Amino acid sequence: MNDERIHTAVDAAYFGFSLLDTLRNEALFNVPDPARIPYYESSSPLRSILSWWLARSGRQLVHAGAVGLPGRGGVLLAGRGGSGKSVSSLLCLCDGLDFAGDDYVALEFGERPFVHSLYNSAKLNPADIGRFPALLNAMQHPGETEEKALLFASQIFPERIARGFPVRAIILPRVKGAGRTELKETSAAFGLRSLAPSTIFQLPGAGREAFEAIARFVKTVPNYILEIGSDGPAVPSVIREFLSR
Repeated sequence: MNDERIHTAVDAAYFGFSLLDTLRNEALFNVPDPARIPYYESSSPLRSILSWWLARSGRQLVHAGAVGLPGRGGVLLAGRGGSGKSVSSLLCLCDGLDFAGDDYVALEFGERPFVHSLYNSAKLNPADIGRFPALLNAMQHPGETEEKALLFASQIFPERIARGFPVRAIILPRVKGAGRTELKETSAAFGLRSLAPSTIFQLPGAGREAFEAIARFVKTVPNYILEIGSDGPAVPSVIREFLSR
């Protein structure tokens, strides 16, 4: 049921059916039983449909977070699960930076790349929840300890939700555990390996075109590894200093 006009996907976890008709510019999302929709789906509703639709206008949904400063642009936070992406984005949110997303955002390509906010949700591993006492009341717990907790930043800091901003850099968090938290420049190839696979594997229908678009994007902005040391709370200060240059 997939061709140039019609895009479809089925989520086997609850048999959610997504369809986009690109000729009529109409979409359908159907579930047999709303009670079976997993709690985490509310963090990024209609993700497949938005991904297909955005791609038609030269934008790409990516698995990444984004934080910034008014008038200074922002950075894209990317990385595999456990890299520190969510912790870094929420530390920045709590420290007063603008928040465009934690898990999925939309990239607009060009000479001056721009990130658009889609969802104001964030997810945290159980081991990291205790680091954010200010967010505890807003967290939704799934009941199973191995699942991530979910929260919506607009419920706590509505004034810090950004619609988007120019992308100044790609930052790839990595927990080293000792020493100072610092930025180290890395290659566009490393940025591509950190951003493209998780994006493509999580979005039905994403393939060569998505990979090539992301490959072009990582060459247009500098790429940095954010080595998170024992002074982990310094993450917002390091990013704020970078954006203030």
